Amino acid sequence: MGRWIPNGSNDARERLDAMSDLLEQWRDPVFHDRHKQVPAELALRLTQMAEEIHGRHIYYERMHVLLAVAGIARTTNPTTFQLGDPPSDAEKQLGAVLGQAFHQGCQLEDVALASQLPERADPL
Repeated sequence: MGRWIPNGSNDARERLDAMSDLLEQWRDPVFHDRHKQVPAELALRLTQMAEEIHGRHIYYERMHVLLAVAGIARTTNPTTFQLGDPPSDAEKQLGAVLGQAFHQGCQLEDVALASQLPERADPL
């Protein structure tokens, strides 16, 4: 069972590092809403983003789209994608949420962290 991490904790980094990869519940530091099944590394990054981003609306949009990327990526297997075929529903859903993340101004590093997609070993 995952653990719930309260916001505003000074030792949040150490506790997140010591936990499993997926938090059962996490509370965001701006709106104090609970979010389920959040990757620990993403929770740490979202906590950092709360201090970096000026504007509650911008943080809200980016946080939610990155949580959506994480949720969809967890249930999607990109190795089954057939690039020569028309996109499947899973491919369309992943593509749409990735597009939304970039539309909201998320950095590539943050989208990669949220998606947890494997890195390509060989350059294109």
